[in-house]
Amino acid sequence: MIVLCPKCRHRYEVPAGVVQEHRVRFPCRKCGATVDATPALGNQSLDDSVLSQGWFVVKANHVNGPHETQTLLRAAREGGLGPQTLVWRDGMERWEVAAATPPFGPAVDGGTRWWLRIQNPEEASNAFESFLEIAPSHLPTVDALRALMGAGRIRGGHAAVLAALETQGDWASVSELLDQQSSMAPTLKARTDARLRLAEVCGDQLSDNQLAFETLSDAFEEDPNHPVVLQRLLEVGQAEDRRGDLAGLLEAALQDQRVGAGTHRVVAGLAETLEALGQPIAALRVCDRYSLPPSHPILARLVRTTQNHERLAAILERQLAESHGPGAISLSLELAGLYADNLDMPDAAATLWSKLLRAQPELEEAREGLTRLMALPQLVSVSSAALETAYTRCGDWSDLATLKERIAAQTPDTDQRVALLNEAAALFAEKTEHLNRGIDCARRAVEAGDPDLASLRTFVDFMTRWDVHYDPVDALCSLLERSKD
Repeated sequence: MIVLCPKCRHRYEVPAGVVQEHRVRFPCRKCGATVDATPALGNQSLDDSVLSQGWFVVKANHVNGPHETQTLLRAAREGGLGPQTLVWRDGMERWEVAAATPPFGPAVDGGTRWWLRIQNPEEASNAFESFLEIAPSHLPTVDALRALMGAGRIRGGHAAVLAALETQGDWASVSELLDQQSSMAPTLKARTDARLRLAEVCGDQLSDNQLAFETLSDAFEEDPNHPVVLQRLLEVGQAEDRRGDLAGLLEAALQDQRVGAGTHRVVAGLAETLEALGQPIAALRVCDRYSLPPSHPILARLVRTTQNHERLAAILERQLAESHGPGAISLSLELAGLYADNLDMPDAAATLWSKLLRAQPELEEAREGLTRLMALPQLVSVSSAALETAYTRCGDWSDLATLKERIAAQTPDTDQRVALLNEAAALFAEKTEHLNRGIDCARRAVEAGDPDLASLRTFVDFMTRWDVHYDPVDALCSLLERSKD
């Protein structure tokens, strides 16, 4: 066999039998680089320059070469190259037995169809599979393996051929081979795996989503409980022109009771498909018929379309009991809104929104909800307490001062109203840039309280502290006017 120096490409002929028995390494006479003969038989890729240098021979589960013609002629004379030994060299369309390959024997028109009669097909298959690992683009070897598989002479070979065809980008041949494999595979798992790969090739490489859908449909009909098959089927089947077929396929599987452990997955898939077809009521009936758990997201989505608020609340409560993290927050917000806006349950809404603010005091939706509930006298105390704590924790002083203004406006007790307005005035003045609003709150505190010198003194102290120019006579006159009233 011919071995090349990896550095200077000088050619050496090494007996193939020696390389098969031992690892052969030696220094190149030309440049001194190490020449390793072993990789030529399987440890490194063979490029076209190597494949074009001589003959390759199938022997003892391996393909070895390249060999020069005279070397093989001598081997044939000495009995080292039998007439049924498979050989190939650059320029030949296929592997052929030596007896039908010049100069070792006369050519046979149309070839010998050796794959039908070869005595050791598994040995040839092993050799070809190994060869494809180092020469994945070698079409004659791919064709040889496919011929052996097509004749039913070997059980394996598919993986090696598929890898070679994918390397070549021959996706039509890949799909053809996968189709054969899916129909001939002896086990359900092997057939399913082949169909999944075939569907992937059809969709991603051949842009034939209809064939991908048909392939996945076949896989689903044989194994409706396979989660990956169902997932891929739902993805491909959501195209507008395939939804009807998809719905029929899923419904038939449920009606025939062919679905076991995967029933809820199929039911949810059918419900989503019917929803996409504009049939939410039918989708909800399917969920009810097959008792889809309330925790499934599709159920809440379908119930929303029916405006059945009581049932939606029950579903959300069940989901909330089983949920944690960000999902629980969104569920709580929706449920609280449902309590407040649709079910006349403001107390329950206040409880949920308050709980949310304890966990996330900056949560704007909960703040807005509690602010709305303050319009209800019985919930002013609960709502304002939760809001005050949240605003304080976040340092939202302007919001806190505004809250105290609002509570003061709703409070019947005069002393409490004055105290709240003075607190608001101090917050505006000390914690925000809204001094004018603080002054306004301080004036209203004077006007809201009893017309005495204590009220005036509080106002004067506030104005003096913040160096606000005012006319104390006007303030005193205002108090006197109120005292006359």
